[in-house]
Order: sequence, then structure tokens, then C-alpha cells
Amino acid sequence: MKDESDPGIHATLIPLAAETAGMEIVVGRWPVVLGRECADVVQVADPWVSRRHCRIGRVNSTLWIEDLGSRHGTFVNGALVREAVLLPGDKLTIGTSRFRVDYLGAGRRPHDERLERLNDERAQRVHYARLENLGFERT
Repeated sequence: MKDESDPGIHATLIPLAAETAGMEIVVGRWPVVLGRECADVVQVADPWVSRRHCRIGRVNSTLWIEDLGSRHGTFVNGALVREAVLLPGDKLTIGTSRFRVDYLGAGRRPHDERLERLNDERAQRVHYARLENLGFERT
């Protein structure tokens, strides 16, 4: 997919864990790489996140995400993805860090808190089951 260098869209990745509340990641330059590495990467302080975990870019008013060969995968709404469109309200999981994607763009969906809560619980169960299948234990 082709990135547009014009920033145009500002997105916010809102952490879903209580211990990281208020630590939003605001993105306005595209594409952006998320990971643990320092140089040219938006840092996510999570030992389960790869140095260069995933890239988020945009095409017109829609965001997309691409896994960069991370060890533990990139999940959108509980599904393991190599590349996917990110719509407003989607849940992004990298390592053990979970975010809600927020931006004004194409495909904006109406907010349904009850459905969102059900999707969160299902996504969390699926994610932890996958980590356990890889031999990692929940603490």
C-alpha cells in the first residue's frame, strides 16, 4: 500500500490497561513504526514487543497496519494479521499492550459500548490462548 507523506490525519492509540491510562500515543506523521527500538520508532515499553514490531500507514483517510515479522504477532480485534485496515474503534494488540485506535476517517463506525465490551473480552481470551499455545504463561 502506498503511504501519503502529507500528515492530514492524526490518530491516537489509547491504552486499554488501567496501569497505562493517560499514556496515549498520538501519531501525525506517516508511516510510523511501533516497537522497542529507539531510532525512528515510536517506543512501546513492553518486553513482548519486538524492536520493530509493526508499521502503521495511511492511504487517503484510512489507516492500515503491517506486522514487520514480530515474534509475538500483531492482532486487530483479536485476529492475528500480517497486514490489515485499521478502522476507528478497532482494538490493536502488540505484545501484551492493547490499544483502541481513534481517528476520523473512512469507515467510522457508531460507538456501541456493549458490543465493544464483548469484543474486548473475546479478543483478550483469544490473545492469551495464543500466547499460552506458544508456551508463555499468564501471571
